[in-house]
Parts: sequence; structure tokens; C-alpha cells
Amino acid sequence: MKSNPIPLLDIALYHSNRSAFVEELRKACHNVGFFLLKHNIAPNRLPKEVLDEGRQFFQRSLDEKNMISYEHNPAFRGYMPLGVENTAGQLDNREQIEYAVEYPLHAQGLNVYTKAWPAYHRLKSAPNPWPTSFQPSLQPKTMDYVQNVCQVADCLRDSLCLAMDLDPKVLEHKFNSSSLSSEASKDPKVLEHKFNSSSLSSEASNDLHRKDEVPHWVVKMISYPTNDASNEESKDRSRSPSPIQGVGAHTDTNFLTLVLQDNEEEEDGGLQVFSQGDWINVPTHHGTDVLICNLGEQAETWSRGYFLATPHRVLMKSRIRKPRISLPLFYNPCLSATMEPLEESSVKHLKWDRPKPSTSENDGNENAPKKHWRRPNNTMLTSVGENTFKSLARSHPQVFAKHHPDLSILPDGKIVKK
Repeated sequence: MKSNPIPLLDIALYHSNRSAFVEELRKACHNVGFFLLKHNIAPNRLPKEVLDEGRQFFQRSLDEKNMISYEHNPAFRGYMPLGVENTAGQLDNREQIEYAVEYPLHAQGLNVYTKAWPAYHRLKSAPNPWPTSFQPSLQPKTMDYVQNVCQVADCLRDSLCLAMDLDPKVLEHKFNSSSLSSEASKDPKVLEHKFNSSSLSSEASNDLHRKDEVPHWVVKMISYPTNDASNEESKDRSRSPSPIQGVGAHTDTNFLTLVLQDNEEEEDGGLQVFSQGDWINVPTHHGTDVLICNLGEQAETWSRGYFLATPHRVLMKSRIRKPRISLPLFYNPCLSATMEPLEESSVKHLKWDRPKPSTSENDGNENAPKKHWRRPNNTMLTSVGENTFKSLARSHPQVFAKHHPDLSILPDGKIVKK
């Protein structure tokens, strides 16, 4: 295993010398796909406070935590206990809460997405289940943190465009929200009637869906237990989690992921990335002033492979003395957006730094560049919504079956009607 350092960038350089920052980001995302970022989140105590909120929640009883269980949520939001999420069919050793952006039409009390098609519109069909009755501070701290991190992500998105000699507007419109129609604002029941009308054409239905589009961010609060705690909580389960897998090897389906971690005592917390044929430890001892960032499948697809959606995993470490808290934010365009590959002419002139993999399996040369690891049967879909729903349906098959019995997921991840 390599111990090559993951690049460390500073968002302050974005504001003081943008061209220099863009070049550093280009190298990091082209060669590794992972980087550390010293951020400017204000107030600077906010990252620690939101980690403390997560730690406080996970220390509560299972009965309390299950009051916001995701099992009752068709949009896959809420608390997930230890050993229910899987990666490629193997259970992960972590418990978590998952939240996402809430949609204007649903906030107005309109039940318009329950059986929607395309199916990804169903991710708008339920609110976030906050623990307001026993931990009311979790929601405002989380939402304040999300707003700050999305602003950092906006800067990175624009910089990725500049790194490819493109106008940031090339991507900006995919993340811009559309305001609700004046008709819906004046009389929401009119819009609800239109959604539920059997006479509504497919084109008109799609137009109404587009009026409810906002960038689809997702945030998770994750607790990786100690090995002893993991074994104790899972001993009565028929399918206990792997003793070494915190989360299995995977690539993220989104555009950009920004992770906050609390592990300052150890050199690394078990997170590893796969780069140029080897797994690399990601340091976490920089504290809450640094975010761990990686690109997802959308960025790799859009850039024609110039930027990397880097596989990563979390391994449980026996020497960890207390549960480790992690807060990944998944930064997405609007669900209706597509991240189709750029024209080949847009990338031909770009400098290619990393070794190009051989067309055959290493050509018999052990020193030849190794192929980039990929999960089998994982089609990178250009539709943001379809790629997002694919990931949730695969990771939570029981909730998918419970709330979406009219749908099936194909081996390559595509969602179809039964």
C-alpha cells in the first residue's frame, strides 16, 4: 500500500490567486481525484459544533434514534442503525442519519411525487425527519453547516470548469434552481390537481416537475463504532456486518463530496482511496479546519475521464478507542439535469499528467499502469436523478421494496417499472 500524501489545498488561494488555485485543483482532480481542503467556514467553531451534535445523537438509546427511522421514509431519509446499509451486497459497519434538500412543492403540502415518473422525482416525496422532540439543536446546526459547505462547493465547481478552460456557466445552469410558477404560489391546490389529473400530458407533467427543481445536496452524519461496539450490537443479527468493512469500496454517484471528520488523534481514520493501482491512506489529523474532498461519477462522466471519480473505502481499525464521527456532504446538480460527456474537442488540448492505462491487462508488464478500479455492473448514468436513485435503491433494498413496489432495479442499476 502506498503512503503518498493526498494533495492539500487552501480555499484562501481561490480568493487571492485564482489561477494558482485552479492549477492546484486540476492536478489533484486529474491525478488522484481526492484532495484535502483548508476551508473558510464561518464561524470557525461551526464544524466542531455540528460534529458534537452528531456525537450527541449517536450516544442516545436505540429507541430514541429509531423515532426518526428511515424505514418510514420513501425518500430514504432518517436514521439507519448499524448494519442495514450495504455496499455491493456486503453490510457496512456504521450507523447514520441521512438528510437532503427539501422541495418547495412538498413544503406547500402537495403530495405529488408518490408514484411519479421518472422515478427519481420520488426522492422529493418526503421531508427530513428531524429529532425536534429530543434534540432540537440538530436541525439548525446542520442546516447552517450545509449552507456554508455548499458555498465552498460552488467555488470548487467553478474552478473545475476553469481548469478545463471552460466558462463556469457551462455547469452553473445545472445547479441553478427554477422558481415556482406564479400559479402554484397563488393556489397550490391548482397545481396539485394538475399533477393528479389523468389528462395531464407527459410534456406538461415534466414542465411542472421542472418548476420544482433545486440543487440536490445530501448530507450524512455517520458514526463508525469501535470493533467491540460493532460486534456487541450486531451479535443478535442474522447478517452481522463484516468485522473490517466500515464501508465497502465504491465510487460516489454525485458530482463532488466534501467530508468533515473528527479524528485528530490518529494519523488516519481508516479512509483509503484507490489511485494508480494502489490503496492510499487518507490523513485525518488536520482537524476540523480541513475537508476531505473527492469527485463523483458525474464529474468523471462530464469531463470525459479527465477528472477521476476515485474509489474509496473505510476499514475498521482495532486501535480506535471511541466511535468516529464523519459528515459527508454530497453536492449535486438538480435531479432533472444530465451530466453528459463534453465534446471531445473540449478536452483534446488539455495536459494529461497521469499514466494512461494499457489497453490490455498490464500488457504482461508488472510496472505498467494499472486499470482504474471499478465496481462491476455499475453503469455511470448521465441523468443526475437516475444515478442518485440507483445508489439509494442498491444500498437500501428493503426500503426500496417497501415504498416503491411498482419498481425494479436492473443488474446495471437502472430503475424500471415492473
